[in-house]
Amino acid sequence: MPILIRDLRFSLIWLKALTPATPAAKLEDSETFKTEFDQAKAANSNSPWSPPWKLGREQSYWEYYLYKYKKGPKRVANNIINRHKAWENLLPLRLRSLAKLKPGAEADWLQALPVYIEAYCYSHAVAVIINFRIRDDKGLPVEEAIDRSVRLRMQNWFDAKWSTGETASKSALSDVAVEALDRVAAVGFKSDKTDWLLDDFASPFSIATVIDATGTDPFADSENLQENAYGAFIRALDGLCSGSSDWRQQNTAGDNLLLKKTLVPHPPRNPPPAGHVLRATETGRAVWFPKYFTEHFQGLERDRPVLGSYHRRLTLSSLQVESLITFLQRNQGFFKSGKMNADLEARMVWACEILGKLYGARGTYRSDSAYGQIFTRKGFVNSIRKGFNMEELHRM
Repeated sequence: MPILIRDLRFSLIWLKALTPATPAAKLEDSETFKTEFDQAKAANSNSPWSPPWKLGREQSYWEYYLYKYKKGPKRVANNIINRHKAWENLLPLRLRSLAKLKPGAEADWLQALPVYIEAYCYSHAVAVIINFRIRDDKGLPVEEAIDRSVRLRMQNWFDAKWSTGETASKSALSDVAVEALDRVAAVGFKSDKTDWLLDDFASPFSIATVIDATGTDPFADSENLQENAYGAFIRALDGLCSGSSDWRQQNTAGDNLLLKKTLVPHPPRNPPPAGHVLRATETGRAVWFPKYFTEHFQGLERDRPVLGSYHRRLTLSSLQVESLITFLQRNQGFFKSGKMNADLEARMVWACEILGKLYGARGTYRSDSAYGQIFTRKGFVNSIRKGFNMEELHRM
């Protein structure tokens, strides 16, 4: 029985950071940030910002990030995360309104495509996430689902209506993202002298999660497939990560990490089923957890884990890790020259401590993906930690 994908969720993350040459932003001042954060938490405020979670919505990632576990029977981030916690853990602010995206009519399946954009502002950077879902109740062959995701990332298929009233037609998602980053920066930094650390935003960091599929066996070890079948399977996951139109010809060897085979589960966690894969490349993640697909929960649908929630936490974790590392990269010149003020030094120490927790999966959100994301810059992070007399990154 062929595998058919019924629900595939995508999130694309673009982030750009200010260089040290840019005049200090207002949000880099602790009291200014804390005031903005308090205003952002008030639903009736005139602030353009909300906290990094949607007001009135339950959000678990930021509680896991700060507290390791959910506090109480309900997710009450707005009550337990205060201005001091937000500042000391380098949380962003979330823009309440930015734009509405609508896909064009180039293909029939585009008409039912949910797509939305969200934007974040840190004291040192801005970020945009574009989310979309490819759904088909009857199911799509794996190759067709991946081809659709690639076309969505490459084609000029989207119309944008900005909150300020302007519109843009027939745009690629990367073009929408670049415009969005500039608009968020205009609100967050209000400076015509912004200078950015990076200029190439054509390749976002992507998170792809297969939410539901049929014809799967969660206990069939993917590495026990015949060599040609295994290669095709990994190429498909890498295609979800890369968004490349030639994903069928990609070399699956090299530095890509098959995380479930690389890491030892942390007690008291149980090893995942043999068929579960969290594929990691430098530019993305692909999640294949067939045990949690609907076909394996017939009559027990209420007990089925929510892969959509996992996807959301993985997306926000990827954003936060990238932001923390970028923060250290942006300020390494001050660190090396010894020209840090006390406030900047404290925040660099906090960033190093948080990255250590995320890497070691202790006292915060536990994610093999975050470990892999930090691992690729382990030498750099350790060089900063060493300057603060911290031990090297390690797993428990």
